[in-house]
Amino acid sequence: MKPFHKIIIGFAVLLPLVTHAQFRDNAATDKNFSTFVYGLNGVFNTALTLIIAASFLAFLGGLGIRLVNIGNAEKQKEAKNIMVWGIIGLLVSVSIFGILSLGVDTFKGTV
Repeated sequence: MKPFHKIIIGFAVLLPLVTHAQFRDNAATDKNFSTFVYGLNGVFNTALTLIIAASFLAFLGGLGIRLVNIGNAEKQKEAKNIMVWGIIGLLVSVSIFGILSLGVDTFKGTV
């Protein structure tokens, strides 16, 4: 793997952690259930961000395989399968992200 690819992958993995660090509240002094829920939501949001990125990259990888192997029917079928699973992963991840956000926003004032 080229050094440039390692830098890009490292940046893509660490970027969600850096952006979530900017919005951290004072959890050390405010220990209650609401803080726990928001902290857990941040962990899930980071994980879902990585899963969404992986699903999107899988879709693009399948698209690339499909475009490169236009004449090969077997590779076309394999690429189509990769693209379908990438889209399914995107839909499931975005749905979970929406459900979690809705739950946290619903109980924002009562938790």
